[in-house]
Amino acid sequence: MTNPLPDLVAAAATPAVACESVHMWRPAAFPDLDLIRASFTTHRYPLHRHETYVVAVIEGGREALWARGRRWSAGPGGIFLINPDELHDGQADGEGYRYRAFYPKAETLSAVLSDARGDPGGAAPAPLFEPLVTADPALSARLVAAHRALEAGEDRLCGEEAFTGALAALLTRHGRQGLGATRPGAEGRRIARTVELMASAPERPFSLDELAAEAGLSKFHFLRVFSKATGQTPHAYLVNLRVNLARELLATGTRPAEAAVAAGFSDQSHLTRVFKRIVGVTPGHYARAVTARR
Repeated sequence: MTNPLPDLVAAAATPAVACESVHMWRPAAFPDLDLIRASFTTHRYPLHRHETYVVAVIEGGREALWARGRRWSAGPGGIFLINPDELHDGQADGEGYRYRAFYPKAETLSAVLSDARGDPGGAAPAPLFEPLVTADPALSARLVAAHRALEAGEDRLCGEEAFTGALAALLTRHGRQGLGATRPGAEGRRIARTVELMASAPERPFSLDELAAEAGLSKFHFLRVFSKATGQTPHAYLVNLRVNLARELLATGTRPAEAAVAAGFSDQSHLTRVFKRIVGVTPGHYARAVTARR
């Protein structure tokens, strides 16, 4: 396989993007792995969180995001490493940016880490990534090569080897083994109970009274404590849970209109507006991408 590092170097001297475009899919070799290749100029991701990790390499331009109480920015070759349930946003830092991203589950990284430690089939703890942005040209090249191999899909073994090797290098160089990602609600058992209630049935039309009662707090105190513990209001947190549920439904073949109702949205247009803001593509685009290889 050719080394794509010269492409990353050349990208720094070329325009960031010519227009906005998004391509998302799941490779046949890793049916639970979301991949995205995108170019954005005006699209802004709102504050949101993923149940998976986010490993994103900037290919051109610059992206900026807010997370962990500060602003981060990366240009060509820069790698964003976002842990599960970590609140963040995203937007162009300048005229635009191009990037490729992986969304691996914690189980995937744990399996790769076990293999890298010589314990295939073991149960290594999920890693924690710090800092959120890193500059590692060799690793950037490997991640981009793996992403392109999985996108091409011409040789399954090639894609599997490239992806697994890149993840092993990522974990070896930048993962803090033995530490799990911080989960929402970890700062208080009362908020944790409320988070569990919301996660158990995100499609339900919860009221503030019900959520505050579950936490055993007044409504005002609940809102303040919940926002401090999770970084989001209860409504924003619930909407994020609903988007994640809609993603699961769409991935199993549920039609967007049906997924909207099942996930607690008022209708398909409501789901489309929220889904596009958080995921970057419409529900229909996402459904076609994740089911295309069935």
